[in-house]
Amino acid sequence: MWASLWGPRRTIPCGLSTAPAGWRIFRRWRTYCWITAPIRTTANPSTTRWSRLTPPVSATGAGLVFLLAEQGRAEALTVLLDQGFPVDFPGPDGETPLHVAAWHGQRAVVEALLARGAALETVERQFGCTPLGWAAHGCDSWPNPHGDYPAVVRTLLAAGVDSGMRNHWGENLLDLAGTNQAVADLLRARGVQDRDD
Repeated sequence: MWASLWGPRRTIPCGLSTAPAGWRIFRRWRTYCWITAPIRTTANPSTTRWSRLTPPVSATGAGLVFLLAEQGRAEALTVLLDQGFPVDFPGPDGETPLHVAAWHGQRAVVEALLARGAALETVERQFGCTPLGWAAHGCDSWPNPHGDYPAVVRTLLAAGVDSGMRNHWGENLLDLAGTNQAVADLLRARGVQDRDD
């Protein structure tokens, strides 16, 4: 009913149970709801008209994109991206949803983000790594038991990512991959050399 009343671009299916201040959530099923966002029509903040357009990107919306990337929910993420959320929305340290999906070994999400033009060479500020660096480091340091790190690395390499990156401490991709032999073999096949100390 709400989708037909407000139009398909007015509502976004997602799994939120609460909304930020000023937003309305209409429940339909147990795990799905539709969010509608208000827009200000005048300089007076007390005057609010409910938008018939896609909600603006907010911190909550961006957080949802990162959460879906982490959880490997490619279909839900593509719905948000199709609704206008930017594919390369930066996190607090410049990381993108592609960094997060790579860190957690979420191959389907990585493929969905790359299909929508996600930047391969974005370097985040905290560690100085690209998404490939996050995949290499995540497979050894914080492995997701459901993640497919070799497939993520293979996908990023096939997309043309530079395999010669080094982080702020001078560590290359093999240093970051640590003891994960499958990922290390993929990187060596791409020409990444062991670091000379």
